[in-house]
Amino acid sequence: MPQHDFYIDRLRSVMTILVILHHTAITYGAMGGWFWHELQPSRTPSSILLILFCTTNQACFMGFFFLLAGYFTPASLDRKGYRQFVLDHFIRLGIPILAFDFSLAPLPPRLSQPQRAMASGLRSWPSGSARSSSPGHFGLQKHCSFSASGTF
Repeated sequence: MPQHDFYIDRLRSVMTILVILHHTAITYGAMGGWFWHELQPSRTPSSILLILFCTTNQACFMGFFFLLAGYFTPASLDRKGYRQFVLDHFIRLGIPILAFDFSLAPLPPRLSQPQRAMASGLRSWPSGSARSSSPGHFGLQKHCSFSASGTF
């Protein structure tokens, strides 16, 4: 049995932390595609630092994740075969993405917009607000609209 490479696990952990920091930076003032923005990018020093961090980070972290995935894919494909490989990846990746799109992705706009709508007297409005700048994963959230009563 081959020895487990713990340095790969540590490397993936560090890269995952960079992804979390990246999306947090976008939320609090950097430019980028993320469904929640507390602050819009501006010319303030903090926003400029966050933009620099995201720009530098974006240049390497996703490419490095793809490099790691590509490194391990051939051995996994040979071991499992094409059908089992695709099925395993659909279960590990496809189902969580679909669950997120239909359960968690609509929550931030839904939670932030009712107060805004009631304060301005609106009864219904399309998804997306000053805080929500993208339509959600794969555009599924784009087709939802929310009303002040909290129903779809």
